[in-house]
Amino acid sequence: MEVLLFGSTGGLGRALKEQLLRRGITVIAPTRNEVDVTDLSKVAGAICQFSERVPRPTAVVNCT
Repeated sequence: MEVLLFGSTGGLGRALKEQLLRRGITVIAPTRNEVDVTDLSKVAGAICQFSERVPRPTAVVNCT
């Protein structure tokens, strides 16, 4: 399982990332500088870009 996680440095995102990693789940956590989550085209681009590293994220989570 692979998760693309936005907002991984906030309280909820950090806790979720820790739990996912403990369960052996691959977490891709772009920084705020890498992806502007308020811009739909940039989010779509990020999903495509990170899908090159991981075949296809199983889930996309926004904790921003």
